[in-house]
Amino acid sequence: MNKWLNQIKVKAILPAAALIAAAAIGTTFAWQQWDLSVQNRLKAHTTVVEVEEDFNPGAGIKRAQFRNTGNSSVFIRVSYTDYWEMDDEDGKNYILSGTDADNKHYAVPNLLGIGANDLWTDGGDGWYYYNRVLEAGKSTGLFADGVRFAPKKSGEDPQKNPPELSSSLSDKLAPTRPNNYKMSYYHLFFKVEAVQCSDGSNTLNSDQVNKHATAQVFGKSATVTGETDSDGKPIVEWIDAVYLPSEASETPGPAGT
Repeated sequence: MNKWLNQIKVKAILPAAALIAAAAIGTTFAWQQWDLSVQNRLKAHTTVVEVEEDFNPGAGIKRAQFRNTGNSSVFIRVSYTDYWEMDDEDGKNYILSGTDADNKHYAVPNLLGIGANDLWTDGGDGWYYYNRVLEAGKSTGLFADGVRFAPKKSGEDPQKNPPELSSSLSDKLAPTRPNNYKMSYYHLFFKVEAVQCSDGSNTLNSDQVNKHATAQVFGKSATVTGETDSDGKPIVEWIDAVYLPSEASETPGPAGT
């Protein structure tokens, strides 16, 4: 069982504020001065999202979910990278393509909840966008629950309990796996990126702040619909970011959380 973490941290620093007041009193120009110093002791917001994994390569199990361990709500997107690695008789290391002549894959991760009206949206850019606001301390639930390997021979299943792929994922799986993959190793890594969500009660222009922030970082704009799912998680809609000339010079209102 292997675990690894990807962390993204964003901190806002609030400086101390000083106020100096002076007044002139009377016709003699006598004056008095008061100095008042006020320090804001506010904890900076942090954005930290961790990948939680459970990996058993022999059984084809690769469970992954993402947890917000920071203290701010976030929008997230996730991608993955996989490859095959082989050592030859001379001890040299090679990276294999992992696909056949028809671009079918010898291993396909089983991703859960992908599609419209589900938990994740396939952005078509190699990223999957979470259709919820991930609040502090909360988890996405399983994003992947296993890997399906192509058989070494037609009609033969290499796994005892293979994950059930959706039809769209099954179409990506090659019918058979070549002999040179018999002594190779399969690697699968997940990556997560996060943008802080402006959802505080004192936030000004929160919709615009969220749209601008996600558009700048992700290239897609997030809108919190105001509705929640059965678990009470705020629902998010994603669209491709569109920049208008007038928006280029706009400065979003201050964001409070």
